[in-house]
Amino acid sequence: MDYQQTGAEIKVAVEQKELEAEINNLWDKIKKASELIFLLREENQQLKEQNSSLVQKLEELKEKLTNKEQEIGKIKAEYARVMNSAAGDVFTPQEKEALRKRIHELIAKINSHL
Repeated sequence: MDYQQTGAEIKVAVEQKELEAEINNLWDKIKKASELIFLLREENQQLKEQNSSLVQKLEELKEKLTNKEQEIGKIKAEYARVMNSAAGDVFTPQEKEALRKRIHELIAKINSHL
């Protein structure tokens, strides 16, 4: 019986050592998982900050683009007005009317001298 009892004690001791080894192995895995979670949370926070910064820059660039498009529209309109003026409408309507009056006045003076 001593042999069986000694064998059982050895078996219990071996099982206890195996259990401790498994617990230590599990503990190491838990520590590694915890460290990985911590690193991933830090990286996630950095990515959120970077995303926020990029969104803000995007909004600023959209605003600048809108302003530039408006400026281009104004320049195109001014260019079209200048091209129309160069094509024949050199004078504004007010200037044309003033010129007509002046021509009529000059014709009237010439007629009075004849």
